This record gives sequence, C-alpha cells and structure tokens, in this order.
Amino acid sequence: MTRVQWMIVIPDLVAGRWERPLAQAEEAVAAWRRAGDRLRLGDGLVWLAVVYARAGRPADARSAVVEALGVFRAVDSPMGIVSVVLGLSYLARWQDRYEDAVRLAGAAESLRERVGGRAPLDFLSGFLGDPEAEARARLPEDAAQRAFQEGRAMSEEAALALALD
Repeated sequence: MTRVQWMIVIPDLVAGRWERPLAQAEEAVAAWRRAGDRLRLGDGLVWLAVVYARAGRPADARSAVVEALGVFRAVDSPMGIVSVVLGLSYLARWQDRYEDAVRLAGAAESLRERVGGRAPLDFLSGFLGDPEAEARARLPEDAAQRAFQEGRAMSEEAALALALD
C-alpha cells in the first residue's frame, strides 16, 4: 500500500477496526502481484501480515510474511529482509512472545544498521505501536536487555529461524 492508502485507513487502524485496512492491503497486494512489482509486493505482504495479525488471523499473517520473505530473497533486498524481521517482531509481540519480540527488534535494528535506511514498515509504528517497547514493558529489565542484545548479535538466518519456527 502507498502512504496515501495507509493515511485513508489510519482512523480504522487506531480504532482497531480491521475490515477496511484488510481490504485495502489485500487489494494493494493483488494489484502489485498483477503488475509484477516485486518490491512493492514484498512490502505489501509484510504490511498485510501485520494487519492480519492485529485482526486475529495469525495463520494468514504467517503465510503473508513467509511469502514476503521469499519475494525479498528473490530480488535480493536487504531492506526487505529488515521489514520482514520487524514485521515478525510485531507478530511475536501480539502473540505474547515478549522475549522473542525484543530479540527480533534487536535483530532488526542490527540488520538495519548494516544496510542503512529505514524499513517501510517503520511508517506504521505510530499507528500500530512499538513492539519492542510493548514487549519490554512485560519483561523484567534485565531479561529485556539480555533479549535485545541476543537479537543484535543474531545473524539474519538466526532471527528468521527464531520467528518462523
């Protein structure tokens, strides 16, 4: 989805109404799939996964994020992989896997530092929350700090394995 499309559904995201954001995200993914725009398709799939997760559809969220990972690997997009890891941090948080959410946030930060720039999913954090901060609030400080440092030390493959296994 474009930022304009997200701007239209922001009130729904904030209010926890998922029907319109889901429809917009599914429509955008279908359009990018038809157009063959693989980078936007990958971004759209990550966003769709996050919205599916918030709407209580974890199986659909997992399917979308796994497809996004395949797309980003096929086009060799390091920032796309960062988006996937960040998206997986959201999913872990919403599944009450707090230490995993913090680890994945640490891994996403480390990967982002290596490739430079910001992940497109960062735009949504103001509306969907901060998975790292939310997870840290549920953990003792020492456990949260240890999980974050473990995540920062993880390889891309280790972070993906943690989230997808």
